[in-house]
Amino acid sequence: MQGTVFDFIIVILYVLAMIGIAVYFARKKFNTYEDYYLAGRTLTTPVMVGTLVSSYFGVDSLVGNSEMGFSMGISGFFSYCFVAFLFMILLAFFGKKIRDKSGPYKSPVDLLGVTYGPLSRISSAIGSLCYVIPVVNIMGMGFMISFVVGIPFWQGVVLSAVIATLYTFFGGMKAVAFTDVIQFFIIAIGLGLIGIIGWSKLGNDKILEGLRAFVGDDPSFYFQPNGGWMTTGLFFTYSITAISVLCEPTLFQRIFAANKESTVKKAILISAFIYFAFAVISVLIGSLAAAEVGLGNLPSDTVSSQSLVAVASKVLPVGIFGLFLAAFLAGGMSTMDSMLLVAGNNIADDLYRPFFNKNISQEKLIKVTRISIVAASIISIVLSFFFGRIMGAWVFVSSMLVNTTIVPLYTAFYLKKKYRLAGEMSSLVGLAGTLIYYFVIGNVGYYDEAWGTFKLDITIFGKEVVLWQEYNIFIILPLVIIIYFLVHIISSLVKGKEVKEA
Repeated sequence: MQGTVFDFIIVILYVLAMIGIAVYFARKKFNTYEDYYLAGRTLTTPVMVGTLVSSYFGVDSLVGNSEMGFSMGISGFFSYCFVAFLFMILLAFFGKKIRDKSGPYKSPVDLLGVTYGPLSRISSAIGSLCYVIPVVNIMGMGFMISFVVGIPFWQGVVLSAVIATLYTFFGGMKAVAFTDVIQFFIIAIGLGLIGIIGWSKLGNDKILEGLRAFVGDDPSFYFQPNGGWMTTGLFFTYSITAISVLCEPTLFQRIFAANKESTVKKAILISAFIYFAFAVISVLIGSLAAAEVGLGNLPSDTVSSQSLVAVASKVLPVGIFGLFLAAFLAGGMSTMDSMLLVAGNNIADDLYRPFFNKNISQEKLIKVTRISIVAASIISIVLSFFFGRIMGAWVFVSSMLVNTTIVPLYTAFYLKKKYRLAGEMSSLVGLAGTLIYYFVIGNVGYYDEAWGTFKLDITIFGKEVVLWQEYNIFIILPLVIIIYFLVHIISSLVKGKEVKEA
């Protein structure tokens, strides 16, 4: 067990505060489903910044960034975080138009269903669900609680899921936004303290000495954009998954929930630069952990997924470590609650309402969403035991989201003429293509123990090519783009069914 009784008292107080917020919001009555899911579209700039950063920079970012920082240094930042930052800047400029055109829609899936029809709705809902079922976050929480408290992984998973489910279930978007603002400050303080205290305790010379001992060679690659074991293929794979920012369901929920169009651009721009700072710090903390292992200050068997918590337990004093644990917990909870709420909406409003009960009352729709939140939480717990690597799980869910959603979504926003069949075919090809690719690589290919992933060797024009499971998005996304515009052109020539502008 890591930490002292005082550290755990701080964490317990944090958990009790979150439960208290859930009880407070449970006493409030929601007049409409929009009040419950989109906070009545009343989010102001400060609240939107807090909830954007907290929901997007969660345990998957904390653990994933430090994991890459531990193994390969700053290249982990450039391969994903920096690209995600650039896409957030781009989204800020798209955001005003998206908010303006959101109209009566409550989610991207809802918009696609109305624009392109039921097949697009189903495909994009499945892609969104795969992304927002918080498996990656719950895995990170399980790793952290197991390491710190000394309890089995499954108990940490269940505990974190119960807390996040409670206040999401009762409070909806208002509770999520309120807790996200609190958790934003906790994450900022906790991450900042470990970075400042940890780095200043060792100093640059000691850190370089530790890294040299850790890798047994020149550690300069830790501070190079293409350093470590990052291959060109992996670099571009992690980079391209950052395009998920442009159709990320929890970010779109915040855009739809903003009080006005001008709020969106301002809030996303501010959030992007805060995310940038958080990402740099978490990657450097991973490298700091590697140096501590090299110096013998941390056990030699410390694994990358535990590097962040391991270095925090080593460098932070009593009480401050408890604050860090609360920050880590906050990172997990803020993302999990957002994802569970979107997952509940995907099931209840995007699928159940239009296909099974079009005349459902607002009150009953909230009840179905709450039941769906619990179901999504249970599914998350079960699936968390089937993935061994956080980054592997992340690439899969990102591919599912991007391949099914991004092309029909942005054509719905920006093309003047749209054809129903083009939207439906692109969504279906994205869904089927992603699943078939993973199935083929996983069953026809072989498992590479060194890289912890499935590969398939093929020959193209006499040249040997190795396909990684993670290369999915390079193949399927271009195919989706081709299919959309090919069907669009054919539909325009044969005067296919044109759809209304979203």
